Amino acid sequence: MRIMMDCDTGIDDALAILYLLGSPDAELIGVTGVFGNVQESVAVLNSRGLLDCLGRPDIPVYEGAGEPSYWQSGPGTAGKPYTIDPGCERFHGKNGFGGAQLPGLPSSYSRGSIYADGAAAIAEAVRRYDTGVTILATGPLTDIDEALRRAPDIAPKMKLVMMGGTLTQPGNCYDLVCETNIINDPEAADRVFHSGADITMVGLDVTHQCLMTRGHMRAVRQADTPLAEFVCQMADYYISANEAADPVFAQGSPLHDPLAAAVALDPSLVQLFPISLRAETRTGDGYGVRGRTVGDPAMLHTSADKPGSNTPVPHTRAALGLDSVRFVSAWHKRLLKVCSEYPQR
Repeated sequence: MRIMMDCDTGIDDALAILYLLGSPDAELIGVTGVFGNVQESVAVLNSRGLLDCLGRPDIPVYEGAGEPSYWQSGPGTAGKPYTIDPGCERFHGKNGFGGAQLPGLPSSYSRGSIYADGAAAIAEAVRRYDTGVTILATGPLTDIDEALRRAPDIAPKMKLVMMGGTLTQPGNCYDLVCETNIINDPEAADRVFHSGADITMVGLDVTHQCLMTRGHMRAVRQADTPLAEFVCQMADYYISANEAADPVFAQGSPLHDPLAAAVALDPSLVQLFPISLRAETRTGDGYGVRGRTVGDPAMLHTSADKPGSNTPVPHTRAALGLDSVRFVSAWHKRLLKVCSEYPQR
């Protein structure tokens, strides 16, 4: 299955890339970078470096959005440089890998290139492959929104699996209502939800059901390769950060982005609930809370019920149930495979 990935490459994004490259049924055709866990420039370098370490310089990496879609027109933000929320460093470290350093390239490996305009690359992938490619978004939806803005004709063809949002669980931001990827650009998320694209939302409802534990990492460390050591250092940081942030994660850290990657390849891992979604873009009486994902009452009566209406009908499904045992087993098996096959010390 062809996958085009848009990510803000921090720790769980890196684990998602490892999952895809360890999956025989996945063909990763490109990776675009976006701000989020780290600055966009860092995300792009992280993706390029990780792919090169995995012997895949052939997979192109593209630059994407460095700030939210609203930033240059927002009150109090226009003209100001965008900075990453300090909370992201708490979970991903300054370099996005929790301070872990990618191993040096084996002598037989080469380095790939970084290209401009990730939004154009996303639009081109959908136009070229139609529904034969899945767009996997594990960061803010800014690049997806921009691709749809420039090329609205791709909306009916776009298959999007996104990690973000929450319906039944508390958020993971300061207000415990919003999820991080959505609050980073609620306007973009709301436009994507209303674009008419085919969307599967893999949110906190299911990602909090699958945990990466220190026991998993002990098995990975036994592979005794430079890549295994890098993964373990990165994962140890992530597990400790989640444990310190919330006692509910005392046993391990959520596998947010790897689960989204797995669902892109095998939707049967989750139980999906059809729903027309919106992302709240304001806070206050009559508006809810900015960044919250919720059912859109305006779409209860679709355009099919309104003669002459051209309003696109959302095709969105939210994952609410998960076969966590099957997923975590598959994730760990793929991670062990990739780490074990890396050249030895």
